[in-house]
Formats: sequence, C-alpha cells, structure tokens
Amino acid sequence: ALMATVVSFVIIPGVFATLSALATTNTGFLSPGSSHSPNDWTNPGNAFSSNDIYATGKNQSNQNEQGYDDFNFSIPSGSTINGIEVKVEAKSADIDGCRLEVNLSHNNEKFGTEKNTGSISGTDAVYTLGGASDTWGRSWTAGQFSNANFVVRLEVDNISQNSCDNNAVVSIDHVQVNVTYTLPVQPAPNPSLTN
Repeated sequence: ALMATVVSFVIIPGVFATLSALATTNTGFLSPGSSHSPNDWTNPGNAFSSNDIYATGKNQSNQNEQGYDDFNFSIPSGSTINGIEVKVEAKSADIDGCRLEVNLSHNNEKFGTEKNTGSISGTDAVYTLGGASDTWGRSWTAGQFSNANFVVRLEVDNISQNSCDNNAVVSIDHVQVNVTYTLPVQPAPNPSLTN
C-alpha cells in the first residue's frame, strides 16, 4: 500500500513562514585601490586602471611579485561564494617564455591555489583566470573579501624551467576581480488573510 506524508502549514498574518527564492549575482569587475606586499614591481599603482600606463616586473628576485588589495567588495554577510574571476591586462617583451601566476589570499597572509596565464603576448591582451563557478580550491565567506583580508598576488614566472628571459620586462596595465555569489535566503512575509 502506498503511504503519503501530508505536511500542513498554518499561515498567520505578519509571521514569516515562507522563504524568498535564491538569487545569484556578482560584484562586477572591480579594480584595486592600493598595492600590497610583496611590492617588487615598478610603479605598481599603474595597474589600477586600463590606460596604457604600466606597472612592470621581471623574472628576477625582488622584481617578480606584486600584491593588490582594497577592491571594495560589497557582499552581504551569509552569501554563498560561487566563483572568482581575475582579469589581468598585460604584455611581455619575451613573448614565448614568460607567464603571470596569480593566487588569492582570504586572510591577508596565506595564499591558496595558483593559476597562470600561459604565454603572455607582445601586445596588450586580457587574460581571465577562474570563473563564475571556480572558487580557486577553497571555500570562502563574504567577510574574507573585506579590504582587510582579500589580496591578489601576481608573479612573473617561467612557462617552463628558465624559459623567461630574466631581463624581459612584463608590463601590466590593469588588474580586476569579479566575485559571483548567491544571496542568503531571506524570509518573506505571508500575504494578509482575507475574511
């Protein structure tokens, strides 16, 4: 014999009993407001906007890494983080052997899984790393995107061992980050009952 479970709801005016639908949105691509350690590059602030004025680095010790922060995200507390995209606009004097490695910090200290651009071209191009459903190997909370916690770190590196000319300048025009998230579930009021 079939058995069925019947669930009854008593709706009382003014009492929150139903939940609104989940809504997924994103921050849009935002630019950093300041540079952050490691501060190895020349003129790192030139990567705050796309204007063909460049921050520059090389594949050499003390010239290869640069951090960026203060993206001014506004993600509601309790949101589910679905994915993170990083866009880097860059070019390289060595068009075969150099790449940029990018990784993210959730606490202004530890950096997680890195992603890389592959070979950087000799003319300005935009490289997008991550995606709307890519969390870079970790779970995130909304609070970890505060200016006090979130940092993007870029590093000039070899595509393969010693492939990047140490004297080749890698020029970065712009860095941007977009975070996709699902808003927390919010209770919705019941409609008023009619007599």
